[in-house]
Amino acid sequence: MISTKISERNDVQIAVETSRSENVERYLFRHVFSLDIPRPLISPMTVCSALLQDSEVTNFLASVFKDEFHWGAASVSPISVRLTTPNSPQRRHCQVEECNNFMVSKGFCIRHGGGLRCRVDGCKTSAKRNGLCWKHGGSLACKREGCTNLNKSRGFCWSHGGGKPCSKTGCDRTALRGGRCWAHGGGKRCTFDGCNRPCVERHNNLCPQHFRMESLRQSE
Repeated sequence: MISTKISERNDVQIAVETSRSENVERYLFRHVFSLDIPRPLISPMTVCSALLQDSEVTNFLASVFKDEFHWGAASVSPISVRLTTPNSPQRRHCQVEECNNFMVSKGFCIRHGGGLRCRVDGCKTSAKRNGLCWKHGGSLACKREGCTNLNKSRGFCWSHGGGKPCSKTGCDRTALRGGRCWAHGGGKRCTFDGCNRPCVERHNNLCPQHFRMESLRQSE
């Protein structure tokens, strides 16, 4: 009986691991086509190097495999998969207080200074492509004709389908905070008591209506 349960659990683990590996492979394969590598220089090494310099790719891989780095036999669900051995080193977090992102280099995550920086003198922004940040040409433009916005993912900007899609069935909008688009409850909401409208950070996390009300009140 015990051996049967162990066998069933191993089958589930293998299925989950295979499914996740296939999803990662599909994501990386699609992302390769957005890399700007001169054709004469294309090789497995240049492609891997370009992918590892892309903060979107590294953040994606860190989020997918974030549960794989731990010590010993921590409590895990029956279907969780561990690709590392019990003696594998634990993935360390960023040194910045209250930051839960994984460390990339120098003790910091990409957001707080880890990883490659833009090679333009004086620029400290993270490098995205060819050693440059998005400000200095490190990002591709959206593939939609006539659009000058920067590519977010899959070759498109936020407005034209780049980024993760809304988790609501049948919705093709881009997901925001919480995995859903604005219309289906994603993103930050107005901090005014009882208001559930989308808010704007530069408006002190208030919706446009309550920001105007607050501005008028302060001007009186």
